[in-house]
Amino acid sequence: MFSLFGSDRFPRLVLLCLVLLTGLVPERASAQCTYGTANCTSSMANGTSSNFSALSWTLVSGPGCPTGSAYTGNLALAMGNNTSLTVSSTYTVTGNFQITNSGSNSTLTIPAGVTFRVTGNLGDCSNNNVNFVVNGTLIVDGFLSGNNNNSFSGSGTVQAGGLNFGNNTACPAVCNITWDVGTCSATGPGGTAFCTLPVRLSFFDAQVKSNGVHVRWVTESEQDVDVISLEKSSDGATFYSVADFPGQGNSTQRRNYGFLDEHPLIGRSYYRLKEMDLGGNVRYHRIISVEYNGGRMMDIYPVPVTGGVLNLRTNFPITQEARVLISDVMGVVLQESVFRGGEPLRVPVRLEPGIYLVTFTSGDYRTVKRFIVN
Repeated sequence: MFSLFGSDRFPRLVLLCLVLLTGLVPERASAQCTYGTANCTSSMANGTSSNFSALSWTLVSGPGCPTGSAYTGNLALAMGNNTSLTVSSTYTVTGNFQITNSGSNSTLTIPAGVTFRVTGNLGDCSNNNVNFVVNGTLIVDGFLSGNNNNSFSGSGTVQAGGLNFGNNTACPAVCNITWDVGTCSATGPGGTAFCTLPVRLSFFDAQVKSNGVHVRWVTESEQDVDVISLEKSSDGATFYSVADFPGQGNSTQRRNYGFLDEHPLIGRSYYRLKEMDLGGNVRYHRIISVEYNGGRMMDIYPVPVTGGVLNLRTNFPITQEARVLISDVMGVVLQESVFRGGEPLRVPVRLEPGIYLVTFTSGDYRTVKRFIVN
């Protein structure tokens, strides 16, 4: 199961999930399965692998076949059993790209740092067992299509005017792909298909305020939602949770959410929403970023301290030696720890329940904070 986003400027989340179809089966619009007459064709024999740039094309009509970093025209590629196609550098196809697989286990890979764009339709409505591995960015202005038992994996981004797949096409329960998709077509008699709306997100924003960063979002509806978590990152890749919000279960009411991050990271930081449904499936919403140029801070989490570990977190990188002193309220030092740059600020403690002080020093920064041990 995975989450999708609206293609307009106002993000709206459409969750891909497996839903039992009963009765009426929608028909796929012909435009979703139309690829036009191919100007160039190519094929891959069973068990072979190739980069897109190394494919051998046959000219059918038009001025030529793909070269360089862009091509204008319609392409058709036939992939055999256990074939793998990798787009290893950024490329744009201005037209349709029909990919047919005569067997199973064909794989299309978009590596990290690569953008592959097709301005028309991509795939084929009869494809089965095609694996889309997206760690970069896949952009399809038209429809991305397939039939049964296709799969998605990776941690990149898929943008498409629409998705059009049949039975048992899915992303793992913890799906790290970010989806930005306009419409989703359900197909497959008596089987499973896409297109319910667990969360419809109409607004997601972060703004710098005098007392921190204010993050806000609005859901127009929620279905089977257990928890929505707000996560933060310093690099847009590794995130940690800063707040959890109970979902509404099933609701069609507009709901406003907000959180004041009183300990924003200095410089550019990133926020995203993580949603968990009642079945334990996890989906990630799109990432937003904000620039904060306030003062340096250190905070303690969680509060009160439990589990015999004092965790410290700064909103600036530790490039020099950091010294941590733990003392009682009378100022008697009970424990001292030293950390080098990049080390996690985790201090094992053996303290009786009560109130204590922690003094944190790194370079010219020094702060003292109270904390409670249960």
